[in-house]
Formats: sequence, structure tokens, C-alpha cells
Amino acid sequence: MDCYLVLLETSGNQNFIFDTNKRRENVGASHLIASLVAWTEESLKGLVRGWTRRSRVPAHSAELVTATSGDVKVLLTDGERARELVTRVTRKALEVASGLDVCGVVIPFQWDDEDPDPVMAAITTAYATLPEVRTRRAGPQSRFPRLPIVDQCTSSGLPAAYLYDETSGRRSPRRADAANARLVPRSHPSAAKLEAAHDGYDRLARVTVGWIDPNGCRRPAPWEKAAAVADEDTGSEPRIDIDEDEARKGIEAVADYLERHAEWVAVVHADVNGLGAVLRNLTTRQTVEGCRGYVDLLAVYSERIDRAAHEAFRAALDELRCYPGIKKVRRPGASGSFFPVLPLILGGDDLTVVCDGPAALPFTAAFLQAFENRTAALLHPKEKQLTAAAGVAVVKQHYPFSSAYQLADDLTDEAKRVKVKAVGASALSFHVLYDSAATGLDNLRARTTLPGGDRLVAQPYVVTGNDNAGWADGRRWSDLLARVTALRGTVDPTDGDSDRGRALPRSQTHTLRAGLFLGRDTADGRFQLLRNRYGRSGLSALAANSERWSLFWEEGGVHITGLLDAMDAEEFIGDRDETAASR
Repeated sequence: MDCYLVLLETSGNQNFIFDTNKRRENVGASHLIASLVAWTEESLKGLVRGWTRRSRVPAHSAELVTATSGDVKVLLTDGERARELVTRVTRKALEVASGLDVCGVVIPFQWDDEDPDPVMAAITTAYATLPEVRTRRAGPQSRFPRLPIVDQCTSSGLPAAYLYDETSGRRSPRRADAANARLVPRSHPSAAKLEAAHDGYDRLARVTVGWIDPNGCRRPAPWEKAAAVADEDTGSEPRIDIDEDEARKGIEAVADYLERHAEWVAVVHADVNGLGAVLRNLTTRQTVEGCRGYVDLLAVYSERIDRAAHEAFRAALDELRCYPGIKKVRRPGASGSFFPVLPLILGGDDLTVVCDGPAALPFTAAFLQAFENRTAALLHPKEKQLTAAAGVAVVKQHYPFSSAYQLADDLTDEAKRVKVKAVGASALSFHVLYDSAATGLDNLRARTTLPGGDRLVAQPYVVTGNDNAGWADGRRWSDLLARVTALRGTVDPTDGDSDRGRALPRSQTHTLRAGLFLGRDTADGRFQLLRNRYGRSGLSALAANSERWSLFWEEGGVHITGLLDAMDAEEFIGDRDETAASR
């Protein structure tokens, strides 16, 4: 039987989301990317009579195989309809999200009831062909010519197409003048994002579980309304009903806080290691009968991985309850509050969130741990354990978010080195950007590499897989936490220059930090001077070798220390309240 695989995919997602620091536009852009699934379903209903999400090939002429944010696979038995599906979806994207790049390919193959190879080969060909097709098309930037000369969009810098009324939140045909100061020039993409923001907030309200009550206990997410209520006979705890409109407004309050009030803002990007290879090799570990068997298996695994990502996100937000120092955002007049975490991409093998700086590292570590646990529980026992890598870029509130995301993406690539160094482990890398003189990760890492090759950072840090020895020693998440704890350890002050209650005065911390950049011998010398004076305060946790009282360990002929990482992380990893964790 003739069959056709349609692969529809968005590209340049991060640039589309982060080309502005306006959180409302970020949320709207995120929603437009997620809308690819809705556009595909709408087009299928118009093309194929009687189509539903339950339709299956070959009994039906069309089947939606996988649907994640920015990636959709469809099977059809008619080539003309397959090509028309690509036309309709891409036209819809042009109409409502003109700055978003949506591309599709159609790959023919022969459906086989006994051999799964044809559909597997079609998927491989589709992913190989899509970049070639995309490069033959003009990109989204070509849709916005600079001639004739027009006003510039106040948000994106693209040519303005509308006057946007910031009071009503709608496009306006009127000209801007002094009497209408709220009218601002906006481009097509900017206006589309703003108009999609309301639906975007609704979507985020359905997926986030950052809602907590005034006592710090987690409330169920909006979709948990149908959960069992308290039963006096069984003594089960009541589930608190949440008003979705209130939840949406709470998410809006989080976005407003991150845009206007947060001192430090973090971009967190996480990616699953080797997911494509796992999905391609499903048949090597499980018995699959024909194309039907492989398509069903692919659909199940894709759905379960997507589900695991959502559950891990919820678990990571739950973990933030254990950090009382993380500020919670409360909408005026509301009874509850939200953690300052805004998920912009969540689904499949991808996570991108914007959050308050102090929440970033605890959230990211908890997400990586939870994702491994969730996928291990959901996937087949014979499947390879899924791990992930994450990058965390902590920047000032007004720092360009496009640059912040690029840094987070580079940090993610750095964290992926763990796949080779510590097999079966998830890891994260982070950077706190105090200035913008050098923003590329290579330049930033070069700043912390001494002339002799010694390195002042030990990243990436292994979050899971604690059975790994060797390379991971000194680079575990627990090692970083131990160093941070040692830096902020408290005792009764016994010296005039001690900070009140702080075991190691900040003045000594700054001296030690400066010593790191003067070389290993100088740094170790300054550290040893602290031994007699502050050694009782638990500072041995800072030493890579407590017998020699050295901050460095040797690896491949160079020396490495994790102290600078701990100093940077100290302000962004709060003290964990174990009693909150047990609730």
C-alpha cells in the first residue's frame, strides 16, 4: 500500500521567542510554536472527512502519529492530501505567526504489515531532507523588507506594520501622536505574539504546578480538579480546587515580576541525550510487527517521554518548596502565590524556562533527577536509560535574552560532555554573567584558564549517576553543594573582621577569589593561611586534597578547582529546609 509520511517542524524557535525581553511576547511566541499541533489537527479535519485523533492507517486515510511542541508526524494514504496538508499548515503559520519558520516534507514509502523498516527509513529520510528543503526557501527575515522606509518596531527592531494600543492590547488603525502616547509601532511578528499571549497564559496555567497556598503547601494543578476530594471515612486529604482564571493571572504576575522586578533572571535550557538514537533503535530491543507495530511503539514512547518531561517539571517546582529563600510571586488580592518560573518550551526532549536567579540551580538539578526517574518508570525495562544535559545562564534583568539563551545553549553543549566522561549520568553547567564584556562561552572559560592551563572551574557537574568514579570526583552536584555550605557556614564570631555569624568572612572570601587568578601556588598559600584561623569552621570541604590543604586536583597534567564555581553559586543556591521536603 502506498503511504506518505508528513513531517512538519518549526525552526529557530529560541530566536523567535527570545528576540525581545518582553515577557508577554515571550509567552505569546511560545504559544504560537505549540500551536503547530492545533494547526495540523485543524487542517486534517478539513482535508480528511471524519478524521479524529483516534484514526489509524490503514483502516483510515490519515493518522497523527506524534505531536509535540514544534514537531508533528502524520501518515496519509493519499499523496495529494499529504502535500496539501503541508500547504495548509505553512499558510496558517504565515497568516498568524509570520516570524515563525514552519517547514514540511512529504516522504513516500510502501506500507508493510510484516516489516517495520519502510516507515523507519521514511522517518530517517524526512529528518535528513527537511534541512535541505528549508535552505532552499527564503527565511522569515526576508518577509520584512526595509524598503520602502517605515518606522521601526519598538520591541523587535523589525519594520513596523501596525500601531499597537498597549492599553487595549489590540492593533489600532490610528496614527500615533502626543494625544495617543499608548500607541506604539509594532511589527507583524510582535503583534502576533502579543495577541497570542492571552492563550499562552491559559496554556501555562494548565501545565504549571507552581501554585502554593499561604502556608507553603503545594496546591494541585488546574487539571487536578477532578481528583478525589476528602472522604471523612477514609481520612484522605482534601484537594484544593483552583480557579483557572486566577491561575492564569498568577502566571501573568510571574511574567511581570521577571520582566520588571527580578534582579537576576536565569534562562535554563535542557536537552535529552541521544533521544533520536533511542527512538530509531526501538526495534533492536523489542519485537515489532510491521509498520503498524513500529508506528504504535513510536507514538507510545513519544507520548511517555513528553509526559515524563511534564511530570519532571512539576516535581522540580515541588522541590522549590524546600528553599524558603526563593521569593514567591503573589498577585494583588490573591490568596496564593507562584514560584517565579515561566516555562516557555516544555515537551518531548526540550525544556526552556525563564526563572528568578535564585530558583534556577535548585530547579534545574531537581528537573534532571526527576526526568531520569520518570523515564525509568515509564519506558520499557530493556530500553537504554535516558539522561539529560542542562545549561543555566544567570544574567541581569535587562540583559538581551537572545544572548542569554545562546549562552544557556552553549552551556548545555558543555554539559553533554558527561555522556563520554561519566556514562549514564545527567549533568548541568552554569555561568553567572556579571558583565557583558565577553559573552561567548569560549571567551568566558578562557578567562578562568590560567596561562599554564590550570582551570578555575570544574564544570559540568554530574547531578545523577553517583556510582561514576574518576572523572566525576569533585564534579558531583553534592560536591558543589558541600563547597557552598562551607562558604556560608556559620559560627559565633570570634574575630573583629568576621561577618556576623559567618565562619569565613566575606573579606577573606574575596581575598581567596583574587588569589585564584594569581596561580595555584598563591591560591593554596592563601588558603593554608586560613587553616589555623578558620579551620574549625568546616572549610576542609573546600579542599580538593585535605591532607595537603590544596584547592586543586590534578587531571591530565593540569590542575582544576571547584572553588570559583561555589563562589558564583553561593548567592543562587539557598539553604534547603529538610522539614519542608518531608511534607
